[in-house]
Amino acid sequence: MYNLLVVDDTEINLMMTERLLSGMPVSVDTATGGEDALKLLEKKDYDLCLFDYQMPGMSGVELLNAMKNIDRDVSGSKVVAMTGTEDEKAADYFMELGFDGFLRKPIIKEELLSVLFEMLGDPIFDEGTTDLSQEEIEKIPQDIRNIPELDHILGIKNAGSARDFMSAIGIFCKDIDRNSKEIENAFSSGDMKTYTIKVHGLKSTAKMIGALKLSEMAASLEAASKSLGGADLAKDTEDMLTLYRSLHDKLKDAMKEEKHDAAAQKKIDDAYATLKDYAYAEDYDLVELILGAMENYTMPSADKDRFDRIKKCLLEFDFDGIKSILEEVG
Repeated sequence: MYNLLVVDDTEINLMMTERLLSGMPVSVDTATGGEDALKLLEKKDYDLCLFDYQMPGMSGVELLNAMKNIDRDVSGSKVVAMTGTEDEKAADYFMELGFDGFLRKPIIKEELLSVLFEMLGDPIFDEGTTDLSQEEIEKIPQDIRNIPELDHILGIKNAGSARDFMSAIGIFCKDIDRNSKEIENAFSSGDMKTYTIKVHGLKSTAKMIGALKLSEMAASLEAASKSLGGADLAKDTEDMLTLYRSLHDKLKDAMKEEKHDAAAQKKIDDAYATLKDYAYAEDYDLVELILGAMENYTMPSADKDRFDRIKKCLLEFDFDGIKSILEEVG
């Protein structure tokens, strides 16, 4: 079991990194800033540390330097910088700053595993890319898939699964009011350092959930904020915040639909569980009764296909076939 420390000031980034590592032989500790990270480093040995490069307060490179000065030997810990830069020379830049590696945000599972393999040298992290199935896509509520500002396919791939994508959407939506006000207030007060950090974070989290236009607008403002004055950015900042805030109501309404879908899925899951009992008892009449009750029920195409195949097997008295189909759902 490897000990990992992940430091990022954004809750959604910490959650997604933990989810992407689910099932891996790692124990993950998280911190939302440099001070909390140092407290953990003073008490525990970590095989690998992932530091967000651009954080309010103590930056990733400042944390790296402070880490080297704590009163214990941490030389055995590899440290990787995380940031949303698109610069092709980023890896060389971070190596020059003293990091052992570099991970681009938003974090994609295959790239994360590649870094773990490179840093830890364990072949268990050397995994190939997993194709995204239509069944996984259809786990996302239709209302979410219909939001034009979201690339839900990219969002699922970034998150690693439909379930984790929905978790990321929930956190992203919850943070919109607070984060948009912080960006607006920083801009209005002329605090361009905080403004730049905030739009940098939004660039990554928006891209993570597939909100590509919002991510591109934040990236443009991040770059411009380093050279232009506030007056030059006013209109573009307003446009970005308008788009950002418009996602709140759309996501909130879609999440209500997701709760409805969860209830609908429970009925489907209950039907599968009951069918298992009746199939193993080879009770034709009761299996037929359940299939009849589900016949006109709206469900994802993958589930509809299963029920259709079960019905065909029942007509042929093929209970082994029914059991085999039901094994597909665990």
